Amino acid sequence: MRSQFQCRKSDQVQTAKRVDAQPTVKHYDKNQLTAQVGPDAIRVAMPHMSMEDVHNFGVAHIQQGHYEAALSWFDSYLSHSPGDPECLCNKGTALTRMGKPMEALIYLETALISGAHIVGVWFNRGLCLHCLNRNSEAKDSFQKAIALEPRLAETPA
Repeated sequence: MRSQFQCRKSDQVQTAKRVDAQPTVKHYDKNQLTAQVGPDAIRVAMPHMSMEDVHNFGVAHIQQGHYEAALSWFDSYLSHSPGDPECLCNKGTALTRMGKPMEALIYLETALISGAHIVGVWFNRGLCLHCLNRNSEAKDSFQKAIALEPRLAETPA
């Protein structure tokens, strides 16, 4: 399996950059998402949004590279649904991309409690562990992701 994740050290801090892997997504239409950022925008928008929309705004911000904003949206979602494995996984993904894999691992491990059937949880856990140089554990996570979704083992053309 070709790595879709790169880790690099800069200024004594190990940072992570996703190359082409994506956060787990429930459902969203990119054309409906706007670039609202931060807790104030969330407080204004939330009364008019479903919780799924709140989660999806966080996903959109990850995809745009706005990780702090994504964390705000995920925190708002988790205040209503604290054990949601997809949201916990996505928060872990954002933290990994921000170069905080130790903090990210807490959320990814928590996501496994009720989300062991979700491919993205295992895959993102593997990426996080890889950034922590815990490669044997990362390999185990990737193998579990492949067991759930065999296409992951295919090499892209």
